[in-house]
Amino acid sequence: MLWASLLYLTVLGACSGSRSGPEVAAESTVGASERPGADGTTVPDAAPAATGNSSPVAPGDSATPTSQATGRAEPAEAPPDPPAPDQPAEPEGSIAPAGGASADRPWFPSSAAFWEPIPAGSPTDPLDESVHRLLIEPGGNKVANLISFAVPIVEWDPAVNGEPLTVTETGHEAWGFNVLSSIGELSVSSNTEAAPGSDGKLVVLDRRRNQVIDLWVAHRTERGWSARWGGVYALDGDGTSRFPAYQGPNSQDYPLPVSRGTGSGISSLAGLVTIDDIRSGSIDHALVFATDRACGPPLSEAFRWPATATDGWVEGDACIPEGGRLQLDPEIDVEALDLSPGQTMVAHALQTYGAYCIDNGGSRVGLIFELAADQFGTDVYAMAGMSGDYASMNELPWGEVRLVAATTAP
Repeated sequence: MLWASLLYLTVLGACSGSRSGPEVAAESTVGASERPGADGTTVPDAAPAATGNSSPVAPGDSATPTSQATGRAEPAEAPPDPPAPDQPAEPEGSIAPAGGASADRPWFPSSAAFWEPIPAGSPTDPLDESVHRLLIEPGGNKVANLISFAVPIVEWDPAVNGEPLTVTETGHEAWGFNVLSSIGELSVSSNTEAAPGSDGKLVVLDRRRNQVIDLWVAHRTERGWSARWGGVYALDGDGTSRFPAYQGPNSQDYPLPVSRGTGSGISSLAGLVTIDDIRSGSIDHALVFATDRACGPPLSEAFRWPATATDGWVEGDACIPEGGRLQLDPEIDVEALDLSPGQTMVAHALQTYGAYCIDNGGSRVGLIFELAADQFGTDVYAMAGMSGDYASMNELPWGEVRLVAATTAP
């Protein structure tokens, strides 16, 4: 796309990338929750309302938007083209692939669910009709979470002295054993911050140990770092909680996801729309979102692969299962729609790869994006027509979106 080429030329030499390796300031995304059950799902103390500024139960997506960018900004005019080098260097801050990964799959390379297109002819889920009603229901906002409930990504920095990491939920009978407790400390730059929303998300890439440290309600303390809960995922794995490293003390064929970064057990990093995605002009993976109508109750099996749990609470009414995959009709001519560049990229990804529900939240569909660590990332979003805390996605043709039938774990 022409606008994408202009965007690349504009920002390539403007400053470093959205993440500058270990030296990055970051923030995170999450939603408020109640308590996880023994199998890692979260149990509300009471049936929560699907409104307000916090997620009804476990790690979530977005609060009910109080503002959103509904205007569609045209991409800024690019400066004169610089002399083209023989081989453009990657800007500082670009993410190096994990072990076993590739530039196309920088993390969780074994996940077919997130990296491979929806097969042609995939059947529609029996819950599609009720999900369709939810998607077209008046007042059901669809947004891109860019700030409060976005997800910051930072690199583990071995040059930084480690700071103690304390996991504050320690009641193993209710919460289960959390492998996050074995991390012990974080080595991140001094200006690292979790997301400003009530979920306080922070994702740390520890490449030396081949792991993703996914923190929920994270913040600095006088003694180091504190997190209410979270998960540890193999960087070269599939981004789910199904492997033995993530199960509780009682081994099962289908491990208990007691250590998890989201209500569904899926890592916050899987399916995350990054600054690099927007800079490239194409989102080449599945999207993820949180919803205010997630199926429940917790401790039930109201979820689909690749979810391994649910923190949903909606029973006996229309709901979206965690792990459920939405798809925009591939026959729609997205380029003919009156959409911003960012909305157009989301629409194409929604057609090709779909979007998985991974959490409870405050919006009907709250797509989850990387939190911009600096003005560079903010500008990238703005040039794609997205700004503010909750950028509108209401303009997409949600009436042409279906729920794809569930698949089984590979």
